Amino acid sequence: MTTFDGVSFEVDVEVAMKMEAVRSFFEDYNSQEITKIPLPNVSSNSLTMVIDYIKTHLDFSEMAKKCDEIEEIDVLSRKKYGKFTMEAKAYDNQYLEKLDNDAIKELLLATNYLNVKSLLNFLNQGIANRVMNKSVEYVREKPGAGFL
Repeated sequence: MTTFDGVSFEVDVEVAMKMEAVRSFFEDYNSQEITKIPLPNVSSNSLTMVIDYIKTHLDFSEMAKKCDEIEEIDVLSRKKYGKFTMEAKAYDNQYLEKLDNDAIKELLLATNYLNVKSLLNFLNQGIANRVMNKSVEYVREKPGAGFL
C-alpha cells in the first residue's frame, strides 16, 4: 500500500483484508498482479495507526479463540477470555487517549476511506464521549472540541 505522502507499506493479507477498500481493490483486480495499492486519501501516519489497531485486535481475537478451544478447563478458559477482553478495552482506551482532536479527525477520515468498520465505530464513540455532557457553547468555542 502506498499513501498520498509516498510512503509504502507491506502488510499481512489478514490485516489488509480488514480494510474493506483494500478488499474491494483485490476483488476488482486480479490479486496476483497487484504490487502496490494506492491510498490517495490516507497519510502514512494514519495508516500506521490503522494497521496497529487492526494487528492488536487480531492478536486479541486469536488469544480469545485459543481460550475457547480449551474445552476441558472451561472455567479457566472463561477467565482468560475475560482477561483478554479487559486488555483489549484497556488498549482501546489508551489508543484514544493518546490522540488529540486533529489526530482523531485525520484518523477518522482515513478509517472512513479504508472502511474499517470496527475502528470507525470505536472512533465515533470516542468522539461522542469527548463531547458528552458538554454545553453547545463549549463545543462551538473550544478549538477542536467540536470538529464535526
